[in-house]
Amino acid sequence: MIDEFPSAEPREPATPRDLERIQATLQLALPTELRSLLLESDGLLDEYGTEVVWSAERIISDNVTFRSDEQYRSLYDPRSLCSQCPRQ
Repeated sequence: MIDEFPSAEPREPATPRDLERIQATLQLALPTELRSLLLESDGLLDEYGTEVVWSAERIISDNVTFRSDEQYRSLYDPRSLCSQCPRQ
């Protein structure tokens, strides 16, 4: 999957334990494509060092931060919008 982003700089892969932490913390299953990408590279940086795909740790920390803020909860916690949405 990383081959689709030739200018991106890969990182060391995330571990299966990292992905389990994301799912447990956010109480959502990771999309297959994101899971595959993180197992190849724990996030991606562009040529300027900007994170174009967040690392596992940043996925957790930023989502937890935004989900705890009432103004952002509906944007960053899709479970708040749909009682029928699948959960892990």
